[in-house]
Amino acid sequence: MLIEKYISGEIEPNRHTLVFPSTGNFGIGGAWVGPRAGFKSMVILPEGMSRERFEKIEGYGASYIKTHGSESNVKEIYDECKRLMREHPDTVRILNQFSEMGNYRFHYYVTGNTIVELGGGVERSFRRTRHCGVLFGHGQRGHHRRRRSPEAGLSIVSRCWPGASAMSDALQQRLRQPRDPRHR
Repeated sequence: MLIEKYISGEIEPNRHTLVFPSTGNFGIGGAWVGPRAGFKSMVILPEGMSRERFEKIEGYGASYIKTHGSESNVKEIYDECKRLMREHPDTVRILNQFSEMGNYRFHYYVTGNTIVELGGGVERSFRRTRHCGVLFGHGQRGHHRRRRSPEAGLSIVSRCWPGASAMSDALQQRLRQPRDPRHR
């Protein structure tokens, strides 16, 4: 995602501050890679996140802004992003993991392929994840695994989805049903 934006000229070291809205891992990753690529980096995350997250962000060379709340207070993170863009439109660049095509591609090709490679001959894969990016990788690779092997299935439970636990039962029930070979 960062490389694509750099190559396209959307971001420039020593000119733009990269802002990573996150409740954890995405922001920590941005805190690590941004300064190493020559960018001033900032992570916006809720104040209720673990002390270790804030220490790691600082240790990697980035700054942070704490917003109100905890992991479920994502709206406040994006409100802060909007404020920063309004006040610094020429220098701030928001790298939103949920709207950047580069993030999608990474999880599709890297995370998903790794899941398939590690799973080997597993016919049905049940995953539990806390992270939406990993969730996306699971879903995409599940799609490709079913194209190669119609008997394979994938069920994912994540806190990213409201009502994930209830959905898990419905998904698992659906996966147990015989598949129509015309719908791969």
